[in-house]
Amino acid sequence: MRKLSEIKGEEALDVLAEILVPIVNIWEDEEVKEGFEKNVATSVSIAIKNHRKEIIEIFAAIDGKTYEEEVNEIDLVSLPTSIIELLNEPAIQSLFQ
Repeated sequence: MRKLSEIKGEEALDVLAEILVPIVNIWEDEEVKEGFEKNVATSVSIAIKNHRKEIIEIFAAIDGKTYEEEVNEIDLVSLPTSIIELLNEPAIQSLFQ
């Protein structure tokens, strides 16, 4: 997965436009918010269960792929790494503070 900081110029605007709605949908989920009270892993688990489509949309936008391309490439080995990389992005961390 590309780092958000690597996305520049007009592409940055396009990616931001694509990921804003899915991120807000996940963030507004009360179960996800309650999961953060326990720990990040609980919250991520809830988000994966409740918002699969949104998560794939976010990964696809960041990677510059279609939803279908992204969903066909996700596997059990790469998914945890992708989630950790995304959560470690300073821009994403600032959303959850």
